[in-house]
Amino acid sequence: MTYTAKTAKQLRTEKGSLLQKVATENATIADEMGDVTSLAGTHRVVLTANTGTNTAAATAGIALATGSDISVWGYVLPAQMTCGHMYDYLTEAYAKDTDDAKIEVWTDEAVPVKLWSRTLTDGEAAKAYHDSAPIVATPIAQGTAIILKAVNTGAGSGTGHAIVTVEFIEAP
Repeated sequence: MTYTAKTAKQLRTEKGSLLQKVATENATIADEMGDVTSLAGTHRVVLTANTGTNTAAATAGIALATGSDISVWGYVLPAQMTCGHMYDYLTEAYAKDTDDAKIEVWTDEAVPVKLWSRTLTDGEAAKAYHDSAPIVATPIAQGTAIILKAVNTGAGSGTGHAIVTVEFIEAP
């Protein structure tokens, strides 16, 4: 939400006393401030930094069609956190070889936990953006390492690269 101040003319046309009008405006501003402060403690991390060909926009990010799976160390949680969303942006169109590729984010624990997963469909266009909800709702311990995995398509004759960003929220 974005607060837009009312003009004097708009305030004059509203019913109620000046005090009621001011109270209503203050409540609207307080709602907006609540929206802004709710982002405090949110960590957004680009898991694909320095992957792919960073000097060529079309192949920046993690490869989705190399024929073999790729794992990239991503982030170590600085506090106990819960999962927000995973965002991926295709820098190169995705064309599958034989199997659907998947973008997954896991914990690096003795028993790994899958936090997010998205299966790509054949023919997804370049510059496509996707927002994925988390699989896990429980808090993740401080110091847990996060790994990005690209479960790749077939034998390497497909195409596709993606930039992947994840969101973590500090647990209360």
